[in-house]
Amino acid sequence: GIWAIDTSNANAWNSAVSVILPRSSADVILLQETHIHEGDALTRASNRANAMGWRASFAPAHKTAADSASAGCAVCTRKGIGMTPHPDDIILEGSRCRFKAAWIGGFVRGGLHICSIYLKDSVGPSETNLNLLQEVAIFLSCLNGPWVVGGDWNMSPNVLAGTCFPHMVHGVIVAPELPTCNSSTYDYLVSSEGLLPAIAGVARIEDAGLNP
Repeated sequence: GIWAIDTSNANAWNSAVSVILPRSSADVILLQETHIHEGDALTRASNRANAMGWRASFAPAHKTAADSASAGCAVCTRKGIGMTPHPDDIILEGSRCRFKAAWIGGFVRGGLHICSIYLKDSVGPSETNLNLLQEVAIFLSCLNGPWVVGGDWNMSPNVLAGTCFPHMVHGVIVAPELPTCNSSTYDYLVSSEGLLPAIAGVARIEDAGLNP
């Protein structure tokens, strides 16, 4: 009777496909840094996930001037679990590569809104990250029903709390006790307050097959 969510920054979609999707026992996987931005590549990635028993919805990565990709997020659900992606324009265009949201037909009666987030690394609560958090806060305030945002926040739970984001969205930070990226805890969840009694626990997965 317990549902499970995995969140992982695999650094690339190929890594996620190699070590996360085939090994996860979760019902939902939230991914960051997929690095996929082209339409054909997104279609191929979706088809590959489907062949592995997952439905995947992507926020395309940002295409850089050097024709490479930056960021990119995804929400993946097991086949048989209903998923309706929220439209991309819920977030301003410049931030869309760092946030993906969908409604999941499971977890609680009426379903759950679930989101994958990837804040800019190495800059902490910078203007870029604060702007993204504000956009996400506006989106969450418009939802009807419980929600969970999971991902690579690139700042500790204490620093995120200091931005007032959890307070703005009436949310609760749910983080593992052990670090998730070298000696830092950057990967965790924020849930709506009403969902907190239903959360059984959160933990770092020791053998995820990724570094760091």
